[in-house]
Amino acid sequence: EQGLLARVTITTEGGLEVRAFNCIFKELSAKYANLVCDIHRQLFIGLCESHFGKVKVTSDFEIVEGGQSCKFMVIQIS
Repeated sequence: EQGLLARVTITTEGGLEVRAFNCIFKELSAKYANLVCDIHRQLFIGLCESHFGKVKVTSDFEIVEGGQSCKFMVIQIS
């Protein structure tokens, strides 16, 4: 119901760029941005690793700062 409204693209390096246009923790992130964004990142890593094995994820949480999306870059670790 709350959905991330995500757009997923494959990078030229063979990884994934995931842009989330909705924060599923928006209400909490307004008050506890660092904690909530870290929990969201760890949740995302767990989801990716359950499908792809070990991954490296970098993230940029723009929504909490008034931006339009948050970005996750996912690279599978061999």
